[in-house]
Amino acid sequence: SAGCEVLHNFFLDPRFLLLDPTPPHLCRTSKCILQRNLCAARSTDKQIQRYADGGAEDPRGIIDLLLLFRVLPPLSSNDLRQLRTEFTSLRLRYEQEPQPPYAKILHLKEGERVVGDLIAQATRPQDVIGSLLVLVSARDHHIQYLFRMQKGMAEIQDRR
Repeated sequence: SAGCEVLHNFFLDPRFLLLDPTPPHLCRTSKCILQRNLCAARSTDKQIQRYADGGAEDPRGIIDLLLLFRVLPPLSSNDLRQLRTEFTSLRLRYEQEPQPPYAKILHLKEGERVVGDLIAQATRPQDVIGSLLVLVSARDHHIQYLFRMQKGMAEIQDRR
């Protein structure tokens, strides 16, 4: 339908957030919070978008490494083989403790597997760092979005 590809500008009085008894919807087409009757067919009454980790977009498991780096002490590895060795030595040290931190041990085993896969794929450390940078940037972008949403929701609550 070629006639549907027309852009329209319109003004929407934002007071509907305060006056309309029905909850506003997030239009997934326009990415705007609107009244339900103004939304495209794809809309949701949840106004905050959920952050989704890479999933299928991260076939190499870089996200697993990012999560692992958050729970480990600072590491001193310079390449992927040293990183895998460091993961193994940390895991063995944790397994020797009287009350082993099983969650960390499982994370380290997963990290060893991911780093092993990266080595097998001949991934350069620069590529891993670049992927981590993209993920950290996406998370930062999402947290800024959440802060803006929280501020906007507080303003709406104050005016009610």
